[in-house]
Amino acid sequence: MSLTDALWLSNSEDERSLHDGLAIAPARPLETNFLTDDSPTPAAWKPKNFRSPVFDVGMHDGTDTAFYLHQGHAVLAIEADPALAEAGARRFADAVARGQLHVLNVGIAEAAGTASFWICEDHSVWNSFDVQVASRNGSRHHPISISTWRFGEVIDRFGVPVYLKIDIEGADALCVRDLRRDALPKFISVESECVGDGEVLANESAIRMLDLLRDAGYTRFKLVSQCDFTTARYPDRWRFVRSVIDSVAFGKLSRLGVGGLAKPLTAWERLRKRNDGYQFECGGSGPWADGLLGRWSSYADARNIYLQLRDQFFSRPDVKPYAFWYDWHASY
Repeated sequence: MSLTDALWLSNSEDERSLHDGLAIAPARPLETNFLTDDSPTPAAWKPKNFRSPVFDVGMHDGTDTAFYLHQGHAVLAIEADPALAEAGARRFADAVARGQLHVLNVGIAEAAGTASFWICEDHSVWNSFDVQVASRNGSRHHPISISTWRFGEVIDRFGVPVYLKIDIEGADALCVRDLRRDALPKFISVESECVGDGEVLANESAIRMLDLLRDAGYTRFKLVSQCDFTTARYPDRWRFVRSVIDSVAFGKLSRLGVGGLAKPLTAWERLRKRNDGYQFECGGSGPWADGLLGRWSSYADARNIYLQLRDQFFSRPDVKPYAFWYDWHASY
């Protein structure tokens, strides 16, 4: 079982209980958020009182929102699932009350209105407009009706963030396509690819997201592993050295008694130090901008790294087609 499978399976019982009684949740009006007509409106969101806004598109359980709030940023968190949106607003009630956070319960789609959205009952990270994603591994799933916005409407209403994090299981491209060259977020992250069971993308299709980022106006790229938030490189000349350091710090070689010397050299500890001691959780999008390790790459180098790593990954037997788990980070 892979790390990602173990992570999703460990949360399945909590996710099923979260959705009890919410299988036929109605769509919400565009003018309100997910709670009541008296809920906070955009006027209650006070981004000027905090560091530059960050948009968390695909809030899920709030792992990433927690980090952005910790950094002191104003946060707009967008979540399609009413149960997760409500749980997030309750978890971060103090941030909502002080105007640092606004939770918007809508799905990002090609058109504003209402649409069927698939809830994955076993692994809520697979909630999606695409039933092939929500039903991965034979997961139980059901549709609900939700309100939808175009992402351009989000930008028109809330402005341009300094960082745009997107993780919405197959719909990330809709956000990128609605960006304007003259008003780009300085930093952006998206899923590199998202497929259902049995679907393996050809190279030209797999590189589509990188192409969209380039066409939007981004010129610098990092391919970041969602397992440990390290920046990918190819060829990876230091891979063996890093594996020995990790083993001395946390694994079998830790019995040598020098783990304390090795630990500061691990990627986890370097990331923690670079991000003011913040402890990242596997399953989130992790750090961004200068919080990431590694160098930025040109489009050509990023494309080469991606295709080489994909070929290496899918040459292994019995790998799941959706387990190539990397995000693109981009800037200009």
